[in-house]
Amino acid sequence: MPLVVGLAQTLPPLDPTAAFEVGTRLIARQVFDAPFFPEAEGDPRPTPVLFERFEPTSDDGCSFRGTLRELRFSNGAPLEPTEVARTIDSLFGARGRCTLSQGALEFTLARPNPRLDLALSLAPLVARRDADGFVGTARYRVAHASEAEVVLEPNRFHPSPPNSTITFRSYPLSPNGRAEALVRALANREVDVAPTLTWRELAALDRVTKLTRPVNATGSLYFNTERVPLELRRVMAAALDPAPIALAAFGGDGVLQATSLLPTDLAVAPMVQFHSPSSARRALETLARPTRPLRLRLIFTSRSYLPDPLAAAEAIRSRLSSFDLPVTVVPSTSPESYQRAVLEGDYELLLTGNVADGSDPADFLGAILDSHQVPSAATLSTAFNFSRLCSPAMDHALADFTAHRTAAALEAVTKVLRDEVPLVPLTHGRAVTVHQWHVKGLRPSLSGLFELSQARLTTLLPV
Repeated sequence: MPLVVGLAQTLPPLDPTAAFEVGTRLIARQVFDAPFFPEAEGDPRPTPVLFERFEPTSDDGCSFRGTLRELRFSNGAPLEPTEVARTIDSLFGARGRCTLSQGALEFTLARPNPRLDLALSLAPLVARRDADGFVGTARYRVAHASEAEVVLEPNRFHPSPPNSTITFRSYPLSPNGRAEALVRALANREVDVAPTLTWRELAALDRVTKLTRPVNATGSLYFNTERVPLELRRVMAAALDPAPIALAAFGGDGVLQATSLLPTDLAVAPMVQFHSPSSARRALETLARPTRPLRLRLIFTSRSYLPDPLAAAEAIRSRLSSFDLPVTVVPSTSPESYQRAVLEGDYELLLTGNVADGSDPADFLGAILDSHQVPSAATLSTAFNFSRLCSPAMDHALADFTAHRTAAALEAVTKVLRDEVPLVPLTHGRAVTVHQWHVKGLRPSLSGLFELSQARLTTLLPV
C-alpha cells in the first residue's frame, strides 16, 4: 500500500541543484543522496549514506578519508567516485579540496573542522542527468512527476530497496495563506502524512497523531549590507522589538521568540539583543534618511519559524514607520520570484529564515554569515547569507569556532554579529508533522527531514 504525503505547495520539476523549498527538499532526499543523512532525534551522529568508512587521518581536524559504498543510480549506471569527489569539491570552494586517491576520497581542509560529517550532511546532492531527467542513488526513483503529484517507486538497483511506493500530492495554500486544502485532505483520510504544516493548522485537526517540537530554525529580518549602510542597520535593529513581531508571526499562540541567532537545540548561545528605542532616536537626529521607502521582501509562504510572514512584515513596517523610516512591504508572489530576488539581492530588507540540516551550530552560522555563502545559482540550496555580508572579521571568527567549538569562539562570532548588524533574529521554529494513526516508524531529523522508507502502514480495525 503506497504512502501518501501531502504538501502545501505546488511541486516544481525535481532538480537537486535547486531544491530549496522544504517539501521539495524532502522529496529530493528520497531520490538523491548526500554523503550523510542528517541525524534523527536521539542519534548522536548523522547516518553515513555514500561512505562505507569515513575517518580523520590527522589530529588537527583538517584531513579525512572516506571509502565509498558500491552504489548504482536508478538507471543502473554505477556511481563513480569521481562524481562524488566533484560534487563535494564544489561545496568547499577555496576552503578545501576533495580528491580521489586509490579509490578513496581524500579531504584536505584549509581550516580545521573536526565535525566534517555534519557539514557533509548538507552537501550538494549527488545526481546524474539522463534522457528522462535527473537520477539518483537513493532508495527511490521518480516514476511520475507533475505540479500536482510526484510518485516515487523503489530503486531496484539500491542494496536495500523499499517495498512500496510513495505518492506526494500538492495542496496549494489558500489565498489567505492557510493550508486549508491539506487540512481537509487529512480530515478525509486522503493523506497519510503532512510533514510541513505550521502551528496554526493544528487546531482544525482531530483523530490524527500530531508531532510538535522545536526545530533548528530561526526566522530573521535580514539587512542587505550591499544596499543598507551600517549606521542605518544599527538604527533599525535598535528600533525593532522582536516580541510583538514574533506575536504577530505566530498569531499570539505558541510563540518562540528568538534571543539568539542559534536555535536553542543547537547550543547555549550568547544572546543577541539590539532593541534600544532611545538609542535609535538619538542616532536618527544626525542620520541621513533614505530618499525612498525601503523595500521589505518576505518569504513566499508560511514556515515553521514564520507561520504568518505577512503579519510579521506589517508589524515591522508599522514599527519602523513610527521612527519615520518608511517601508514598503513587497510580498513574493511565487517561489520563483523569491528565488530571483534572493539571487539578485533585490531588496533592502528580507523577512525569511533558515532551517538547519543538522545539529552543528558551526554549519548553521556559517551558512548564514560566511562570505562564501552569499546565494548564487550554483549554491541556492545550501547558501543562506541573505544579508550578503562579506566580512573578513566574521569569516575569521567562524573559522575559529568551527575549529575549536569553544564558548569563547562562539562569543567572538556573536560580537562581530553585534558590530556588523547584518540581521535581527526574531523567532525560532516549531516543526509540526501530522499523520494518520496507522502510520508508524517516522523519525524526523533535526531539520524536519524524514527517511520515508522507514514508515510502516498498519491496518486499523473498524470502530
